[in-house]
Amino acid sequence: MHTLIVILWGLVISLFTMSAPARPLPTIPSGALGVLTITSVKIGSLPFLHGLKGEGRYLTYNAQGELCQAAPVEFIAGATTGDSIGFGERDDIELVVYNDTISKRLLAGQKTVSVDFNIDYQAHTPLTDIHITEGLLREEGFILHPHKAWSSWFGIRPSTLTCHPL
Repeated sequence: MHTLIVILWGLVISLFTMSAPARPLPTIPSGALGVLTITSVKIGSLPFLHGLKGEGRYLTYNAQGELCQAAPVEFIAGATTGDSIGFGERDDIELVVYNDTISKRLLAGQKTVSVDFNIDYQAHTPLTDIHITEGLLREEGFILHPHKAWSSWFGIRPSTLTCHPL
């Protein structure tokens, strides 16, 4: 009986420790500078508020034209549309970057706020800075590389990410 319990407990633990299959690398669309994929998105909701938090990787090209990946890119988002109290997970988020300033800010670890740029949710246009291809709603504003307010008190500067060739 003891052996059966140990075997069953081992099966339960293995179910919770199994890693998800690796997600294939996204394709960078023509004219885009890179694709940011946010995974393991956590969501929290309260009446009239909800927030998202996740971490992702930025797939782009380095100065030599090689495909490379920079990580981690921290991500937070939110809206005033919460209708219940709860916590959970949400599907991955994918953002296609067309703006050179945003691409450089992502690699430099600098905070980038969605309201400062042209965000498209339906289709890419010539004015698009970021095209949201999946995972975010129009009313959800977001920040890439958010920094704690107190960090500036101590002179903490964002660290530049290394874009590792793939």
